[in-house]
Amino acid sequence: MPAYQLKKNIGYDFYSEEMPIDLTKADPKPGFVVAKASQGKCDKDRSISLLAIAKQLGIFRGAYHFFELNDVTPQVQNYLEQMASIGELVNLTRDGTGAIIKGTWLPEMEPILDLEYEPPVKPFGMSQSKYNNLYPTGDPVAYQVKFWLNVVEGVTGLKPMIYSSVHFLSFIANAQGNLPAWLNDYRHWSAGYLKSMYVDNYPTIPTVYNFPGAGASDLWQYADDGRSQGWFLNDLNTASDGYMAVLAARSAPVPVPAPTLPLPQPPAAPDVSVSISSVTVGYIVTVNGVAQPVQTITK
Repeated sequence: MPAYQLKKNIGYDFYSEEMPIDLTKADPKPGFVVAKASQGKCDKDRSISLLAIAKQLGIFRGAYHFFELNDVTPQVQNYLEQMASIGELVNLTRDGTGAIIKGTWLPEMEPILDLEYEPPVKPFGMSQSKYNNLYPTGDPVAYQVKFWLNVVEGVTGLKPMIYSSVHFLSFIANAQGNLPAWLNDYRHWSAGYLKSMYVDNYPTIPTVYNFPGAGASDLWQYADDGRSQGWFLNDLNTASDGYMAVLAARSAPVPVPAPTLPLPQPPAAPDVSVSISSVTVGYIVTVNGVAQPVQTITK
């Protein structure tokens, strides 16, 4: 028996190291799944192939890119090319270099950026200036993250979602400890695990796991040990009712407008022509109040 229960609006996220994964055997069937699409500027993840199965099963689907520092433009293209390769980004427009600059996004979930950047411990003997240059924090990292978000939105027309945690977000805070104001322009997917508390005590995300200064997240990844607890996959998530309604609306077929019938037109006026050969006019002449006989004139 699992140590804790699945939460409402269950969702799984996964990557290739957990393959093979048979979504047809997921019990209960999740409301949504998120596959890893890419990482950095080169790595592509084979778990993305499961999105086609999710679509067949009527499961809302999404895909994330794992952010790495630097080379942000190639990272964007890596993500977009991966989505295009499986038919989830279509109607492509490319620039002169072949880079994707426009496309139609098909998954119900918007593009997702997985932000787990954390600089390593400073190696012994490395100067602080060199370390800061190699592993920056604060504004330089925030700028790269925002660049990724902006370019992907420009291509797909959708504001991406940001996956992160309070811990990882601290590394994009400025010197005063403030997070970028633009962070709240995006949907949030928060990671926070109740290792020291019983998971069932919190049906929705505890405030402490929300992005600092923000409202409740749309998604909460509340466990990364699902398989050890007897569940289908390790990463267990719950979505807000509001976000599930958004996904349902996005998945609804676009109504086809009824054909417009032409308005009924009045019958055409008959083509009438008149030819007058003669006219007889009759009239009465009155002289001094006395009526005279009818006179006729023929023309």
